[in-house]
Amino acid sequence: MLGELGTSSLAVGLLCATLTALLWLRVALFAAPTRPARLATAATLATAAVACGLLETALLRHDFSVRFVTENGGRQVPLYYTLTSLWSALDGSLLLWLLILGGYAALLARRRYPARLHAYAMVVVSAVTMFFFALSSFAANPFREVSPVPTDGPGPNPLLQQHPAMGVHPPLLYAGYIGLVVPFAFALAAPLAGREGRGWLRAARPWALVAWAALTAGIGLGAWWSYAVLGWGGYWAWDPVENASLLPWLTATAFLHTALGRATGRAGWNLVLACASFVLVLLGTFLTRSGAVASVHAFTDSPLGPMLLGFVLLAVVVSTVLTGRRAPERANLTSAPVLSRNTAVLVNGMLLTTTAAVVLIGTIFPLVSGPLGGCAPRLVRPTTSGRRCRWRSRCCW
Repeated sequence: MLGELGTSSLAVGLLCATLTALLWLRVALFAAPTRPARLATAATLATAAVACGLLETALLRHDFSVRFVTENGGRQVPLYYTLTSLWSALDGSLLLWLLILGGYAALLARRRYPARLHAYAMVVVSAVTMFFFALSSFAANPFREVSPVPTDGPGPNPLLQQHPAMGVHPPLLYAGYIGLVVPFAFALAAPLAGREGRGWLRAARPWALVAWAALTAGIGLGAWWSYAVLGWGGYWAWDPVENASLLPWLTATAFLHTALGRATGRAGWNLVLACASFVLVLLGTFLTRSGAVASVHAFTDSPLGPMLLGFVLLAVVVSTVLTGRRAPERANLTSAPVLSRNTAVLVNGMLLTTTAAVVLIGTIFPLVSGPLGGCAPRLVRPTTSGRRCRWRSRCCW
């Protein structure tokens, strides 16, 4: 029963997200009333909340007819880790992703911005929501039923039952990850909104700051968790999934720095950083959920990889086209001292962006070096002591 209700909630959520995107597009093109679009946005959030609530109910009731509960639930699991089991595996974590994404969309829908800028930004956020609902409905549905029904399950990964940070660390990371969709949406909406798009930076900056703060707290809490489990030096291992959370943090920090400068150069610089931050979020999602990299943090192999990679490429193409068509605004070229605030902001942004590029190259190198016949790092699995996996070089010849 719960499985059928959960599957239905995902299908309704996909329909609501699609309707939301169309209604906000109608507002942007024809200056239609926003009330129907706002109601559709709230309905999309409600369906995500219902799906999460149903899966949590199935976990708490030990309903092993639901596949996700069969694979990640257990009668011997303490109540706290039963609740956190929702985001302990791939399919359930997507529901948490949808819930937070729907929350950001509902909050953005209630704010007041220039009409066309606001509407186009909501179209972008709704399109992203639609994609993840489709992903959860067709490729990672946690509500599929199993037969015969087992009497018990294995529970979540034992490594995820060793520290209370399991209840806070993933939601904080998700809040930071997903929050970067709003600056991304404003950056894409700015070229489409014409003159109304000139104020996109002022609109996007508070959202970027909230997302950056949540992402910073999530990364810091994860480092503390690793330190508590692994001891001295265990807080960071340059694991590919750890790097996936660091990359958008670096570009978001650069965006916040350049957004403070009044004469930091072309307006396209901020557009590129806002777009790059969310594209790196999508890339990190691909690395974590596709099985492309071996990591103690990554989920197992799944059919999501090609779809996520396709969405990453689509986001890159759309961002390139829209940011490229925006005419660059004139920079303030008045002579400024070298040791000025604006120069420091610009140099800081360039250093952060360069650091992100270096980390990105080092993270994706193992994915391309193997097929090209180079030396691919190999991930050595932890021993029974549960210590973290470490990269070691292993030449292919």
